[in-house]
Amino acid sequence: MGQQPALTPQQEAIQVVRTRYEQGILTFEQFEAAINSLLLAQTPEECQRVIDGLPSTTVTHALHAPTPTPTPETATSATYHTATSPTYHMVGTVGELKRLQHPWRLEPRTSVRLWLGQVKLDLSLATLPPHGVLEVFVPVGEIVIYVPREAHVTLRAFALVGEVKALGEERNGVFARLAEEDFPPEATPAVSAPHLEIRLNTLFGSVKVIRVNGPALALKDMIKEVAGQVLLATLDAFRQNRKGKTSSN
Repeated sequence: MGQQPALTPQQEAIQVVRTRYEQGILTFEQFEAAINSLLLAQTPEECQRVIDGLPSTTVTHALHAPTPTPTPETATSATYHTATSPTYHMVGTVGELKRLQHPWRLEPRTSVRLWLGQVKLDLSLATLPPHGVLEVFVPVGEIVIYVPREAHVTLRAFALVGEVKALGEERNGVFARLAEEDFPPEATPAVSAPHLEIRLNTLFGSVKVIRVNGPALALKDMIKEVAGQVLLATLDAFRQNRKGKTSSN
């Protein structure tokens, strides 16, 4: 059995940064800045300087999210409650982690981690808090989040290598990142609309955030049903056309 090639100093440094982020030592901003600096580093010494400038012990909350900045006065109490709420963890190793079929509850602070595979969450099925923070980290794989149209969304998404498609915007390639804020339709009062801070991160994979009017599976089923009806109508018209030609001959 052949030996795996040794990691380069740059790859080793990226591994160190990733490990500290996964352990909750680094915030997302620190993780993002460090990766960006390492990608630009040309020598082992430059890589080491980046590592030396990072915290090495846990100094941040495990969710890595910065403290939300309250804007409307009505959101002040909800923001405080979110910042002091314990984090609810959803963790997997390899495979799928999904919430697509049954009603569920999104906690004020939710952290989802799956090391290899696919995470799919339908927030239109969830009971949403007035102000919630959702972080999803999948080092290798796919993240798909369905967001109800009535929610106010503050989004930060990052892919070291891959693609990010969210709220009508798209980034792809190396170091793809996207920061967006999307408000609900004007028909929804701003004070009553839930505010979701969503942070999605992958090293090698894809990130998608899709607005929906209802449960995603129901929407897909409806599309399949309509497509099936169109196909049957097309086949019936084809048969009738052939029957007409046969009768005329």
